Amino acid sequence: FIDQTDDGGQVTTEMFDGLLACLADCGFHRRLNPELVKVVFEALDDNNSGSLGGSEFYDLCDILQYDFSVCPRDSWFLRKWPNNQLLQRLKATMYNGAEVDTGPD
Repeated sequence: FIDQTDDGGQVTTEMFDGLLACLADCGFHRRLNPELVKVVFEALDDNNSGSLGGSEFYDLCDILQYDFSVCPRDSWFLRKWPNNQLLQRLKATMYNGAEVDTGPD
């Protein structure tokens, strides 16, 4: 795929989208979150050119082989009771002494 690009081995987002569409047409059943693909593409674009070179493209393909999910940083308990004193102190401990509001003493 890289060797067939017109601009010296650079893969643009449009080209990569076309590759994903082609794979879908060929029966590739894995669903890729378009937002995740965009974020990873931009993160791997080291020089912010809007395209990936050969090694960046291969890194993108490697990363997209895995399933990713985003989970909330805070537990359901902390989201339900955000002002719980014990949890606020545990949170302060997790942040290793960084300034975190632990509520009134």
